[in-house]
Amino acid sequence: MLKSNWAEIRSRLRSQLLPLSELRRRLERVGAPVEPEQIGLSRSRLREAFIRAQYIRRRYTVLDLAVRTGYLDTWLDQLFGADGIWEIK
Repeated sequence: MLKSNWAEIRSRLRSQLLPLSELRRRLERVGAPVEPEQIGLSRSRLREAFIRAQYIRRRYTVLDLAVRTGYLDTWLDQLFGADGIWEIK
């Protein structure tokens, strides 16, 4: 169902979610943290938290989708890899 409805889902998500640059701008404007280090987390620990977070709630989340489709590691590599939002060096 996800695959067959992806075009509509993507469109709805794009209309509801802010682009990263806008989200960062808004958070910085009010003095909120935008980097994990600003709240005392290393990037490695944040990456591990994404893996563990799937087990926190009993409802289906994007993390469950990532695990069940086999994309979790790929997406985490994109977030924390070279040129990622939170590159781990």
